[in-house]
Amino acid sequence: MTPVPRAVVDPCVYIAAGRKPDGSTHAFLARGLDDGDYQIVWSQKLGYELQQTFEHPKQAQVIQPEWAEDLLADLDEQAELVNDPKLTNAEPLPHHRNDDYLVALAREEKVPLVTLDGKVLRNAPPDVEVMRPHKFLMEVERQKTSDLGQERTDNDDDGHGY
Repeated sequence: MTPVPRAVVDPCVYIAAGRKPDGSTHAFLARGLDDGDYQIVWSQKLGYELQQTFEHPKQAQVIQPEWAEDLLADLDEQAELVNDPKLTNAEPLPHHRNDDYLVALAREEKVPLVTLDGKVLRNAPPDVEVMRPHKFLMEVERQKTSDLGQERTDNDDDGHGY
């Protein structure tokens, strides 16, 4: 069986989910945290950045503090904590220096970076897969379907030769 897909999730995805709890980005996070359809790759720097973002007065006006606290607790418990990347390996993204860290983390872990940021999507280096949440979930579903097909093929061989 294929391992569970893994991904680095850009803080903008968490923010979008917090702003619209009934939206598709919220459902995307639930597929990883609640359903276990994929594994979120997490680091201390990423956690700190997200916590600081949630505490910013502008975000605190539109994101429920309880939701943000619950999300951070869920990430601490369920996400895969990895070492922060060395930024010397990162290729700078034009006009987006803050996202170099996310690209470096995805590169180092050899996983996709999931984002809603159009600049990151357009300027991603060729060695890092960058995609929107819905596209990543399509890949997760494709992998599940492929695994099911392989499982059926494996079970079809009952030793009778027909």
